[in-house]
Amino acid sequence: MEPAFVPALVNRSALMGRLMRWSECRDDCTAALRALGVGADDRPLAVQLDDKGSTEGRADFVPGPGSVRLRAWLLGALLRRAQALVKMGELAEGLSDYRRALELDPLNPRV
Repeated sequence: MEPAFVPALVNRSALMGRLMRWSECRDDCTAALRALGVGADDRPLAVQLDDKGSTEGRADFVPGPGSVRLRAWLLGALLRRAQALVKMGELAEGLSDYRRALELDPLNPRV
């Protein structure tokens, strides 16, 4: 009913991954990332996530800036899309998503 409902997109991408339908998995993750409204510019994702700027146009179900849930959704979508890209042979793009995911992991000693 809501084509940009992030929880459904992320859950369906997990199903598509289990079924090894990698392009559909990638597409759902990409749609979820777009719906979250982050990653569209060159600023680091961690900065975008904590940006307390305007929330105008943000869907009601999207968690607020700086929230743990927003970070978890974004991290899950990036990791799943990275896996799908690697499985599809798009290694550079997959590696890019893995690197972006590392940026969001506060316990990662490399950040």
